[in-house]
Amino acid sequence: MSQIKQTDLEFHGLSLLRGQGLGQALAQPVRRDRFWLYWCSPLPDNFHSFLGSLAQPSPRSGSIGASCPGRGTWALDPESDRFSEQGSAVGQRVEAWVAAVGQRDIVVDCSPLMLWRPVRFGGAAPALVMLPCHLAFGTPRKLPRVKELDGRVVVLDIAFAGLGKDSGFEEVTWPLIEGLGDRLRAWVDHHDHDDHPRFASDPRFVLATKAQHGACPEMITEELVQRIGPVDTVLCHNDFDGLVSAAKWMRGGRECYPGSDDDARAIDTRMGKPSNAGERIDRALRARYRDAGLFGIIVRHLYNGLSDSGLWVPIDEAAAQLVPIEKETRRAASQYRRLPCGVALVDVRRGFGTLDKTLLLLMGQERERVSVVIDEHNVNVAAAFDSGLNFIKLFGLAGGMPTRVSLPHKQLARVLTALGVPRDEQEPYL
Repeated sequence: MSQIKQTDLEFHGLSLLRGQGLGQALAQPVRRDRFWLYWCSPLPDNFHSFLGSLAQPSPRSGSIGASCPGRGTWALDPESDRFSEQGSAVGQRVEAWVAAVGQRDIVVDCSPLMLWRPVRFGGAAPALVMLPCHLAFGTPRKLPRVKELDGRVVVLDIAFAGLGKDSGFEEVTWPLIEGLGDRLRAWVDHHDHDDHPRFASDPRFVLATKAQHGACPEMITEELVQRIGPVDTVLCHNDFDGLVSAAKWMRGGRECYPGSDDDARAIDTRMGKPSNAGERIDRALRARYRDAGLFGIIVRHLYNGLSDSGLWVPIDEAAAQLVPIEKETRRAASQYRRLPCGVALVDVRRGFGTLDKTLLLLMGQERERVSVVIDEHNVNVAAAFDSGLNFIKLFGLAGGMPTRVSLPHKQLARVLTALGVPRDEQEPYL
């Protein structure tokens, strides 16, 4: 058991690690956040204590969750600068333990997104459904490099960048489009942008406004997926409707579960109430909005039509982390100032812990028509989806969501002036 065969360890989009043990594989300089162990058969009594011992020496390691009888997961989440060292040590210890106890049905998946094919330590292959293509995540202002995207690519729910001389369309979006060339098979999005007309004659671009489609999944149909044909990589936005869009595309344009399109619209517009399933996933994403491993779990769960109840465990664990964040957010909301121009404004640059910015903006809209949150990075402005307001036009932006925008601090005075905030009311925040 000291060596893993080439056929047992295969990385999508990467060179095969021929003749290497798991310890060597995990020491490779490949970007990833976690690796996961799956167990699919009854395990010796000392297995949990063994997994607990793997948490050392990283203080961030070692969460254990039994997802269903006879199966579960364990994740190592080390400091990035120590990953190779710890990954190698953990991999070697897993190999030694499996060899010592003769366990035959352990699966090791070295990917935070659970997209790479697993290492199989003997026995029958576990009943794990792998995603049919690679998965990548991005935002309008932060896209992966072209070389990180394998093969034929579809982009879902990522708006064209629309702000700033260093983060606008020409600097961020266009290089990806140009770099992918013919490998870009489709770009499907529902955010307003001045550059949409440039691509009106290109059938690869299926572009709409937020008013036309409140969320992206409803734009993805079986006919569209069939027209575009096979793809190797799905690049999606890392929010609820982006992940639903990715899973729906992988399902050939079929809804992930009954009402998933409606959930995406309710969550993305913050109008209406999503289903229980939609709310559970949304809460997890709001609590861990930078967790690529969680994104991968959610896409897998959606792709499987929510059929694997065990995948709710890490999702609900993440959602539970939102409770203290909501408490802190309510404390921050108590500091809103209501201004005569119909703006509720709060400055959270200092004195607050982790906040749910979406919830905070919604709480501001309960007080006034427009809510403004000044955080440590940006000025965030929002209004109800059906308010009739268009901040893209008001602030002279190239694109984005008409009723929710984020601008850098240097734009604060201009933003407040455009919203009708008198100069003397602006002074404490400038």
